Amino acid sequence: MKSRTAFKFFKLGLLAILLLVLFYQLFLRYSGKIGEVATARDKPTVKINFVFPNKNGVIGVTEETPAGNMRVLLVAVLEYESAYSSLPPSLSSLGPPSAGQPVSGKAANLLDSHLALGKKNGYVYRYVPSASSKSFIITADPSGNSSSTALHYFSDQTAVVRVESGRTATVASQPESQRPD
Repeated sequence: MKSRTAFKFFKLGLLAILLLVLFYQLFLRYSGKIGEVATARDKPTVKINFVFPNKNGVIGVTEETPAGNMRVLLVAVLEYESAYSSLPPSLSSLGPPSAGQPVSGKAANLLDSHLALGKKNGYVYRYVPSASSKSFIITADPSGNSSSTALHYFSDQTAVVRVESGRTATVASQPESQRPD
């Protein structure tokens, strides 16, 4: 009788595992797909591209959008602060180390090289830490001659990403999450 009960629990466990794998595959198929796997400070991270429906169709939200890059920068600054007990001195200190060099406070390997240089996908990213406090600002503005409807982004230590259309975003700008589609 004990062996039948054990076998029944084994089958239920196996069924539960198969269902988890199936739901995971469905999640990947309909929510996005796994891109590249990278290592940030010996912690495995996975780049996931999510796709969300909106009233104008389907939009992709990835790390490659300016708003997504702002969030990546915010996470990198907070992780750097946690690891090194201070704000990073510059964007480049969040980037990858030179070939053969170890990860350090000068090159924390938390951003890709393009974002660490402050230019990616037609946007210029600026990070300005405050020397006197644990505050900072991050901005993203279109590079070159942008249209009057181009989006500009702002964030600070509050981690709220703010956006303006056609002008520089500031702390007074509308949060991106409240922006109409």
